[in-house]
Amino acid sequence: MAYLIRRKEPVDAELRRILAEQNRRALGLLRGWQEHPRESVHQARQVFKRIRALLRLLRPGAPYVYRVENSFYRDLGRSLACARDSEAVIDALGLLEGRVSGPLAQDSLRMMRSGLEQRAVRERECEAHDLGGRIEAACAALGIAAKRIRDLPLGQIRRKHLRRGADASIESCVAALDRVRRSGADGDFHAWRKQVKYVLHQARLQRDMRPRRASDSSARLDALAGSLGRHHDLVVLEDLLRRQHDALNIDVHLRSMRNAVRLAKGHFADEALAMGAQIFRRRLPGDNTVVRLGSHA
Repeated sequence: MAYLIRRKEPVDAELRRILAEQNRRALGLLRGWQEHPRESVHQARQVFKRIRALLRLLRPGAPYVYRVENSFYRDLGRSLACARDSEAVIDALGLLEGRVSGPLAQDSLRMMRSGLEQRAVRERECEAHDLGGRIEAACAALGIAAKRIRDLPLGQIRRKHLRRGADASIESCVAALDRVRRSGADGDFHAWRKQVKYVLHQARLQRDMRPRRASDSSARLDALAGSLGRHHDLVVLEDLLRRQHDALNIDVHLRSMRNAVRLAKGHFADEALAMGAQIFRRRLPGDNTVVRLGSHA
């Protein structure tokens, strides 16, 4: 069934159903991991993030359940984390197409892509040595979790608790946005992205409970998360160029590529900040309007 809290159903039953379904989905993905290992693991970790977004909703009404289960799925996701830097950089290289000029610079871009694709293959081969054991352990843990979900004490949770949980997530997202606006630091952008994803998942969960709010905010939050994701991929590429500039035999046009990365990263940073200001109704620099939280986020 859908990742959705249905308005006309008992809250505790809906929460338990969604937790059980998502847990079962992660287990199915991991049990069939051998055909597409990295994709299966990536999708399972995305499921864990959706579960953690739901757990943040119920935190005001069941704080102990939140602490225990959030830690469980967080640690499980970490245990399956794969090195993704090479693939993130390959994605970032696609964003540079059209931003570097001249045939020699384009040759440099192709050389870098080729080198990184080869490195990504080596990373996948290296990870495969112990991935099976980690997945087996995760499947066993998810099997235990399925039984635990049936007995979670959720009967005291009311819809008001979910609204408070959603409001708390929005406040955390706004606080992360304000930190980014003050610092402009790459790490703060990445932290903000995580908070945006929680709010996005929660908007989808509540689209039957708060249809007017959720229908408008989901699309805009998804676009914001996309801009922040592209910004993060460029940060990874920028770090690679800074630390390993000669490891891939890059030619004299490295400086041109560095500048292109800087400009592209700035573009997506500005784009994300503008979208964030609109979604969360924050004051942009030089704007004297009152700062307030958007009711539609």
